[in-house]
Amino acid sequence: MKSVNNIWLPYITVKEPLLSFHIDQSYKATNKLEGLFRWGPFDITIPTNPLKPVSPIKIGIILPRKIKALVEGYINKLNENIEIDDDYLRPYKGFREVYGVNIDITSKVYIESNEIFNCTNEEDVLNLFLQKIQQIKNESTFDVLLIIIPEEFENYLEIRRENYYFHLHDKIKLFSASNNIRTQIIRQIRIPNFQNKKQLVRSIWWLSGAIYVKAGGVLYRLAEFDERVLYIGLSYAITQFTTSQKILIGVAQLFDEQGNNIRIDLFPTSEFTIISKNPFLTERSSRSIFQKILEIYKSVKMRSPSKVIVYKTTPFNKEEIKGIKQAFSAIDRFELLWIQRNSFYRGIR
Repeated sequence: MKSVNNIWLPYITVKEPLLSFHIDQSYKATNKLEGLFRWGPFDITIPTNPLKPVSPIKIGIILPRKIKALVEGYINKLNENIEIDDDYLRPYKGFREVYGVNIDITSKVYIESNEIFNCTNEEDVLNLFLQKIQQIKNESTFDVLLIIIPEEFENYLEIRRENYYFHLHDKIKLFSASNNIRTQIIRQIRIPNFQNKKQLVRSIWWLSGAIYVKAGGVLYRLAEFDERVLYIGLSYAITQFTTSQKILIGVAQLFDEQGNNIRIDLFPTSEFTIISKNPFLTERSSRSIFQKILEIYKSVKMRSPSKVIVYKTTPFNKEEIKGIKQAFSAIDRFELLWIQRNSFYRGIR
């Protein structure tokens, strides 16, 4: 890391971390696609690894019937060899060649055109997906569930009104996590143009890696890392508990310093406020939730973290920060990161 002064503002240059793709740390790269292309995922080098995905990885799909050919064509690309010459992207060799396991589409549930047409608001859309998830769960077994969001539902992905916030992705994830279902949500408009090689390769690398990880695989480990770091990714969903009471459900995903998924937990609370259409925890509920998260980490790792990093896509207000400070009073270091989707900063070449 080095500090640099330019004519506008001082800044620092942070080097990309080295990633390890072998248990003995002998294969390293800063570009994860380079590592996967050359050596495959980290966990295939662990002898008799009981957590490695079993071949084949079974995949379920919920998709609109009218785009069946498009979706199947996209999924079939996972097993194809796709060449490319690019500074960052690497050729994709097919799922089996990269990850060492096969994939198998074991079940499909279709969304009919009339069902799409009959959805007139965000709750209709959510209920339709929850019904389809329950249906495919009852009818089959799978390791990862792909959910295709049709383009007609783009206006229902996120709704913000006074004292009301709806996020379709978070609602689906919340329901799925509570039913022990690992999902990958794909928007129809994000399915790449197959003729655009760069767009296609980038998308297939992303999708294949997501499937492998959600089936329990480990793509890589940090070659150099701080010990005992707890990463907490936090999102919120508001649900109606009674006609007069709403419940805020915090969805917390916990990772350790090497990127291992410790677990996903749900934390319901009635103590929250809505400011500028965003939900915020009160001091007491913030303290309670993060104390529980800390106990979960201790129960899994049998020790306390030396550092905690919390991140979410909305800012932290004073009440939340007070509660977090109280919960982490025995932790030497913690960071609160606001992951912004948009920024006023612009790059200048």
